[in-house]
Amino acid sequence: AFYRPENRVAQLVVVEEQPPEMSLDLLATVIETKLQGFDGLGSIFIMDLESGEEIGINADVALSGLSILKIAIFVEAYRAMDGPPNDYQQGLLLDTATRSSNFGANLLLHEVAGENNTYRGADILTESMHKLGLVNTFMAVPYDATPPAHRQTTYVTPANSTGEALTQPDATMQSTAEDIGSLLAMIYYCSKGGGPLLAIYPEELTPGECQAIIDLMILNEEGNLIRFGVPEGTPVSHKHGWARATHADAGIVFTPGGDYVIVEYLDQPGDWLLADISFPILREIARAAYNYFNMDDPYLGNPLADLELIDPNNPFSEEQEILEPADEGTEAGVESDGEGDSPPTTENG
Repeated sequence: AFYRPENRVAQLVVVEEQPPEMSLDLLATVIETKLQGFDGLGSIFIMDLESGEEIGINADVALSGLSILKIAIFVEAYRAMDGPPNDYQQGLLLDTATRSSNFGANLLLHEVAGENNTYRGADILTESMHKLGLVNTFMAVPYDATPPAHRQTTYVTPANSTGEALTQPDATMQSTAEDIGSLLAMIYYCSKGGGPLLAIYPEELTPGECQAIIDLMILNEEGNLIRFGVPEGTPVSHKHGWARATHADAGIVFTPGGDYVIVEYLDQPGDWLLADISFPILREIARAAYNYFNMDDPYLGNPLADLELIDPNNPFSEEQEILEPADEGTEAGVESDGEGDSPPTTENG
């Protein structure tokens, strides 16, 4: 009809179709798109805490435990306490949560063990995680410690024994995005009076203690990954972690559109992963998750353009975690806290 000089009318057929139903699968597709330009492996786990629906992208890959494993230390420390933490214990909890202190974390392992023995505390943590079904999570050696010759220094797990080495995780402490996300969900449900933590440890944990863990991690204002992907003032109960080639954040996000768990890791082959590469991607993934749960009022920030939020002199706002081993015979958490220099943000930095 449009080729005629007159009578230019076309009859169009209109077919009404329902838009695709919103689901976490759509969010997974968005996140996979954001990971396409990253020369490494992204491991993501997200759970809707109302419905229990979850998605995972490489979420079962073995990864270094990093400081994110301190979430498990918080759980085990509260499980070991008889009542509210005393001033000393509260100081350790705050130092570990807000400064990511390896020294404080190891001293909390003393509390877990009931004696000044970080290795016993690590064993109890590993046994507990496996009892909870988190079979890919373990701590064989505490932070910054050189183990004695007779000490078991790793565990074989389903994640690290697949025969396909997608990452090179720290042999002494590991987890997966799925395990960490599941643990965070357990803490959340425990705070509401249900879930596996209360079912397995009915005499050792209370909803109030799980809420205290959530409140503790909300105080963490370092590791600005998830927090910089959501509107200012959004409560984020999280623990971040990084080594030379692995950057990560894991937390519970409380939003008007619903609460959810998000765990995000980026792991790059080689010696260094630069913050000005990883941080914008991790923040953008966090923003995509927030907007999925809050479509009526999305966050319009642009983490990919917010490179000025990365301090080139101190991108991590904390000290490097994975360092040279402590001197032979040094007891972790007693003589050394393992502080060192943060990695650079540029090749020559």
